[in-house]
Amino acid sequence: MLDADGTETDRFESCPPVHGEGVAADEAVLFGCEDGVLTDADGAFAKLESPDEFGRVGDASVTDSSAIAVVDHKDDPDAEGSLLHRVGVVDTASADLDGAQLDVLDLPEGVEWTWRGIGREGEDAAWLRGTDGALHRIDVEAQEITASYPVIEAVHRVDLATGEVVARGEIAGAPNELALAG
Repeated sequence: MLDADGTETDRFESCPPVHGEGVAADEAVLFGCEDGVLTDADGAFAKLESPDEFGRVGDASVTDSSAIAVVDHKDDPDAEGSLLHRVGVVDTASADLDGAQLDVLDLPEGVEWTWRGIGREGEDAAWLRGTDGALHRIDVEAQEITASYPVIEAVHRVDLATGEVVARGEIAGAPNELALAG
């Protein structure tokens, strides 16, 4: 870590393959590691260990107004493909991050997602696009799914406040990912 003059103020070298990053509220920075999450809150590095022997964290889904980051969490180094069945949750405002364990939310049976399959919205909830064809709302503070809206087959636009499908459309070909836009 460097200050405004370029002088090193802190160093952390135990974050095997650094992958992904995000900046949460109050400029709390997160980096994904193969065994947890490296954070920089209040000018000092802290490491949150994965609850699994292998717990690779990649991208962080953050907002400027929430201290809570939602991260992808892969717990099987031999898993084929990019489907995930767990979501990591990091509260960067926690008083004691160093040595703490990364919180992980297990998804319902049959629900998986890709690392691009999550987004945040104005109320700081997370929305996960599951392989079951549904949008799942995650209350990041409670660390639980609070709503699920089935959206299957054709391309749909969903009002996240009500769960109502407000538009449908056909596209040529078969998409492998879709984006959440707010």
